[in-house]
Amino acid sequence: MKKEEQSFLSGVHTFATRSIAKIEVHFDNFDVEKTPDKLINNNKIMIESSIQLSAKGCKRTIKYKSGNSWVTDNECINEIKKQIEFILIPPNRDARALELMENSVLQLLVEEKMKEATVTRDNYTVKFRNAITYLETTALNKIAVDAKAEFPVDKPFEIKIKYSKDISYKDFLSDVSISIEESGLSHPLIECGSGIQSLTIISLYNLLGKARDENIIIGLEEPETNLHPQAQKELIGYFKKLVETVNILQLFFTTHSSQMVDQVDHTEIVSFKKVPCKNRGFVSVVNRLPANFFEKYDLDDFKYYQFHRYRNSDFFFSSYVVVTESKNEVEIIKRIGHSSGFDFETNGLSYLNLEGVDKAKYTIHLLNELDIPFLIILDKDFFVPYLNDDYAISLNNQGFPQYKEEYKDEGLVKKLVPSEADRLEILSKVNSNHTAVLNILEKHNVISMRYSLDLDLVAVNKAQQTYYDLLKLPVVKRNVQELTGMRKGIKKIDRIITVFESLDTNNWPYSFSRIRKMMTKITRELK
Repeated sequence: MKKEEQSFLSGVHTFATRSIAKIEVHFDNFDVEKTPDKLINNNKIMIESSIQLSAKGCKRTIKYKSGNSWVTDNECINEIKKQIEFILIPPNRDARALELMENSVLQLLVEEKMKEATVTRDNYTVKFRNAITYLETTALNKIAVDAKAEFPVDKPFEIKIKYSKDISYKDFLSDVSISIEESGLSHPLIECGSGIQSLTIISLYNLLGKARDENIIIGLEEPETNLHPQAQKELIGYFKKLVETVNILQLFFTTHSSQMVDQVDHTEIVSFKKVPCKNRGFVSVVNRLPANFFEKYDLDDFKYYQFHRYRNSDFFFSSYVVVTESKNEVEIIKRIGHSSGFDFETNGLSYLNLEGVDKAKYTIHLLNELDIPFLIILDKDFFVPYLNDDYAISLNNQGFPQYKEEYKDEGLVKKLVPSEADRLEILSKVNSNHTAVLNILEKHNVISMRYSLDLDLVAVNKAQQTYYDLLKLPVVKRNVQELTGMRKGIKKIDRIITVFESLDTNNWPYSFSRIRKMMTKITRELK
């Protein structure tokens, strides 16, 4: 809190002259017997700390919640501290900072352990005093005698050299240090890697918490510093074990490392992003998935983590996400950008592949909960079923599929297209006016292919000729019905790329042109 006051005084956290910074923290699973009744509110302790800048400096206020009211009590935080020890390990783990931290926690730990050993009888101090007595009666006494002999005037007194204060074992604790022994060599902790240093200090604080019978909350900034990727993964495993098995109540760490972020569950991550603000320059927006995310949307968490799981780094670091059905669409999107002179791999933009529509509901709910804007590009059969439920028997005379005027999963479509009027209009034009469907969906950041990535190309005359050549079809089989009946052949990504690159931009399918339009808008806004 002292540091926060300094940040206010220096103007770092003062967005306006009347800014009030408030932090509200809720505690549960606390020891009821050690907690004053007044602090307990619906089985929780709720504490609010606020700081306000004034002409006199910073005014800090601490309150606890009682019923529906907040009661000012600057001492209530001390009751919390009796049960919780908070440890912050800063990012600037240079030699000096780590040495100070090491000395501090080590001395506290040794004192605590010595306190246990001396609670009934202090045998340690006696041994230290014996050593001092031996020093006094031998070397120091001899020096005193020699000093008296050298005294220039004969006076009737004696010189005594003694230790200057009453000695205790505590006087020696400040010089205790840690070293790491490996392969027969001993190294001071300060000379070891920052990973070993951080882990050692965390271990010491854990021991301190055990000795004091306290719960520990650790805050660790950028633990990936100076660690290679494998070590980062192992570090997360170590953290999880600490929280599960020892006195570490919670462990928070800040990171920009994709390796570390990918080792934890989606619901364990809190995302902080800076967004522009007219009054303040920027504000930090906080997002996280609710702990009951899977239950909330009736999702199968086991199935997701076994078969569908995304890496956290695929979307948590993103300012915008493009969702596609497969990697094939991503390859074509990038080539659409290149053909148009745009880079569709700009910073802040990432791609998520559904690899099958079963994953779509996870993805849509995930991005909506995290408030991450996204564009989703889907085949038409994601929205509506084939006319006769099977692709092969739903083809029209031209060889292209027809669709039912009903949604497969209207509840999921509602998440993408909230407007009922828009949903009804899409159905009315699903087989007759693809351009109108594109225009409606664009308002909702959705693109539907006319049919699918490959079939939209087949619908272009020039693309048909390229497909005939690639598939080496004889003249008698060079017709659209033959192509649309060869889905495995026309869906191969190398053939899709070749066919796409054979087309001029004015020959692109409407769906491809709409991708260019919307992707160009997105990338411009991200720059």
